[in-house]
Amino acid sequence: CFGGSVAALRLGQAGINTLVLERGRRWQITSAQDTFATFRNPDGRSAWLSPTTFDGVPVDVYTGILEYKQENGIGILCGAGVGGSSLVYNGVTYQPSRELFYQSFPRAIDYDEMDSVYYPRVNSILKASLIPEDILSTDFYLASQLFLKQAETAGLPNRLIEIAVNWDVIRQELQGTKVPSAIIGEHWYGLNSGAKKSLDRNYLVRAEKTGYVSILPLHLVTEISEAPETGYRISCTQINESGEIIARRTLTCRYLFLAAGSMGTSALLVKARATGTLPRLNRFVGKDWGSNGDILAFREGLGRTTNPQLGGPSCAVAEHFDNPMGEWQLILEIVPD
Repeated sequence: CFGGSVAALRLGQAGINTLVLERGRRWQITSAQDTFATFRNPDGRSAWLSPTTFDGVPVDVYTGILEYKQENGIGILCGAGVGGSSLVYNGVTYQPSRELFYQSFPRAIDYDEMDSVYYPRVNSILKASLIPEDILSTDFYLASQLFLKQAETAGLPNRLIEIAVNWDVIRQELQGTKVPSAIIGEHWYGLNSGAKKSLDRNYLVRAEKTGYVSILPLHLVTEISEAPETGYRISCTQINESGEIIARRTLTCRYLFLAAGSMGTSALLVKARATGTLPRLNRFVGKDWGSNGDILAFREGLGRTTNPQLGGPSCAVAEHFDNPMGEWQLILEIVPD
């Protein structure tokens, strides 16, 4: 979702007519502050066309914001909506170290250039920042305070990390002038206070304002193929908010950018390779899949009050770069009751 949003903005700024197809709906923050379902009171908005949420709570079938996929023993959460998984992520904008960067990317990509040009360019739009001390010191963020102290005791380097949220809105939550959202850990289905800087509120809205970018929500891409005369052909179904098909469409384009997330993009490419609709795909498509996300673990039995269900999104990291088993980072996650 991030790469697609960046591409949409830059294509629009270059004056290239661009169409963004999104399977989910728009999630616009309103003055009612009730755009999203909550973790404590889930409903159909919590799940993508499923009778249950990812943790098994029954809900109405709806084009909700979060899809849970169970694939060969791996459970995967995927965002759905204009803005993609930026609607449901923790806001963490963690820049990897040079060593971590080259574990995933080839040396042909210059880390120094990424560090000096591209990471700052992204943050000039996302405007991620560290949690201010006056917010961190509240009881709502007790778990984060303890996390940093325990990392220090363990001898692990630890620090605050930049988060793509509006801290002034979170201050309003603390003051009672905005509905409690981030401060009670309700970032999993979106923040009703409007504190989260999701892509629909920066990159994508800027892209639309160029006049060259259009977004079609509730359009589910089912197949991609080569179109010899025009470039590529995209088959998609237009659905309503209950998931019913209301139209089938075929579109063509000169250039095709896939930004459907680790699962969505992989599924489209694997299907195209298997069916021969993109005959130039190589044998490595579908191999060495990665989640493009976090591996979750839970800590318990700490023997003291931590307010673990309060104070999101994540704002602190412990790093162990000299671990003989491999470099890792532990980022505190908040899960509501």
